[in-house]
Amino acid sequence: MKAQFVCLTIAVVSVGALPLLAHHSFDAQFNAARPMNLNGEITGVDWTVPHSYLWLSVRERSGAVRHWHGEGGPSNFLTQAGWTREMLATLIKSHATVTASGFESKRGPRPDDSGQPLTVTGNVTALDWTNPFSWLSVEARNRATNTAANYRFALGHLSDLVANGWARDSVGKGMTVTVMGIMMKDQASQGNALTVTLAGGQVLKAAADYMLPPGSERSPNAWIREIELPDGRKLPFSKDPQ
Repeated sequence: MKAQFVCLTIAVVSVGALPLLAHHSFDAQFNAARPMNLNGEITGVDWTVPHSYLWLSVRERSGAVRHWHGEGGPSNFLTQAGWTREMLATLIKSHATVTASGFESKRGPRPDDSGQPLTVTGNVTALDWTNPFSWLSVEARNRATNTAANYRFALGHLSDLVANGWARDSVGKGMTVTVMGIMMKDQASQGNALTVTLAGGQVLKAAADYMLPPGSERSPNAWIREIELPDGRKLPFSKDPQ
């Protein structure tokens, strides 16, 4: 891959300059006051509804390559904006350099974390493999009451799960797993998953990196508004959330 550098622009943006940014998902995860540009190669695309995602490999000034996850509009919006699956496939295959502009993700733990660790071993009852968030349901035995209890864990964005090595059939109904996470506030049977360990010992990392405690290593994420192609054309990848 050709050497490319992160071009990160930080600026104070007035709320009036960015209408319709009150969308709860955007507000919870991205910072409208921190616009940024990324120069790199698109390595993958998740063409889905209600959000599409892309992976962008960016070479930093140190020489290290960071793999960014970018979130954008739904597939029908991309089509209306001029994108095609064939165009994206060509960009990936040719290792072309693009410039993606958007906003940084926010740091820190989820606002619904209680801070109390929650580890559950039991049988999977459901995997909701969905956008924008995936969930895992596990039936385990409550040692205190010796009764079966159902636990539900937020896993994170579907595209990030795939990037972390998940597939739709990685976890199936009836499989025994151990989920380590953080209990949600006022929800003893719900949590934000950090890892899922399979019976054979394989550990799958949950995808919502902003669930991790402060100071933990996290993958970079961004909301992508526009992408400049190698030929100079600029195509929207999203519209302001609403």
